[in-house]
Amino acid sequence: MNNTNLVESNLSALDRIDKADRSDWKEADYIMAGQEASGIKFYSQWIMGKLAYEHGERWGDCSAYARQIHVDANSLIAYRRVYKKIYEHDANYVPDGYIPWGVLQIAAETDNPIGMIEELSANDKVSIAEARRYKIEKETGVVATKKPKISLKWDDETELWQIGMDEEEFEKIDWALIGKQLSDYLKKLWER
Repeated sequence: MNNTNLVESNLSALDRIDKADRSDWKEADYIMAGQEASGIKFYSQWIMGKLAYEHGERWGDCSAYARQIHVDANSLIAYRRVYKKIYEHDANYVPDGYIPWGVLQIAAETDNPIGMIEELSANDKVSIAEARRYKIEKETGVVATKKPKISLKWDDETELWQIGMDEEEFEKIDWALIGKQLSDYLKKLWER
């Protein structure tokens, strides 16, 4: 097995982008370079999934393999799961490089991942957020709003994490469920 040329060409592309004189680049140049770099990233995740799938078929343990190739085990398991699901539907499928890995993950959650990938591409739903909302709408008939933007911020004074959120995001959250979950959690704490 010798994939040195492929690795070198990807490294060469990334190196060319990194070392380019971008002083006269136009926005289109940045877009093209970004697409090329992200395509390499997405395809490498696909290849890692393929390798993990094949490795698992022969030797099993994916977590040991993950350590050996310096990849987080949970990430590698996700790559393998997505690859396997899509491979089982079309053994010849190869991502085109412009479909984000997260979109492949969403498609792999369906009964027909190849059909979902084609549908998402045809409807120009190739961002992860758009794909997630499209899938929810298709499965439930409910038009999903954009996911609320919630951040965790470290507070030096209290030395605890705090939730940061804009007020307009509040209405997108099921506070009744969160209240119940918090109540159940607090009851368990008091029982200790």
